[in-house]
Amino acid sequence: MSRRTTQSSLLRWSTCWCAIVFIVFSTVFMAAFSTASLNSYKRVMELEMATLLGQGVDQLATQTVTTSWDRYVAVTDSVIRLTDNGGNVLFQINSPVFNSDVVQQIANRVPPQPQGQAFSKLQWSYPYKWRDASGFHRVIALTEGVHFENGASGVLAIYSLTDPLRQDTLHMLTIFVVMDLAVVALFAGGMYVLLRRGFSRCNG
Repeated sequence: MSRRTTQSSLLRWSTCWCAIVFIVFSTVFMAAFSTASLNSYKRVMELEMATLLGQGVDQLATQTVTTSWDRYVAVTDSVIRLTDNGGNVLFQINSPVFNSDVVQQIANRVPPQPQGQAFSKLQWSYPYKWRDASGFHRVIALTEGVHFENGASGVLAIYSLTDPLRQDTLHMLTIFVVMDLAVVALFAGGMYVLLRRGFSRCNG
């Protein structure tokens, strides 16, 4: 095997190995980043659910606390929806992203709240996704069974778009791809210089 062939082979395989290492690292990091972002998003929704329940579902049903939640749904692209055990809507506010048809389709696809002791537990689901002129959208839903002062029961739900999570993940992925390409290119350049000097000294 000639010196040039050996040098080329070493450079090719070392560069490929470097690229594989960075791809694996980036994949693991992106998976961890995506999971952490989703968990943070869920914690925020859980806090909002707790705040809603703290204000009282009967007050929501009479629509006496709307102003602050109007701002919340507009900023977060969310829906707050309270229904009785018959599915009748007692309270609902939503951002302009959600029209009435979309909200109803989401509600139809949200799994029913479990009965018995698990009725009042938080339940997560991804009931709906759609594409429009602005792109792809996916909804994450948080529901919890509630009881009213008159003894009746219902379901309080928050539907929220996961668009910010996807945008953050894509932004981070773009940064990592650019960084990986730059590092691999620098590594290949450095290896080329080192191998060339090394073989030159050996032959000298």
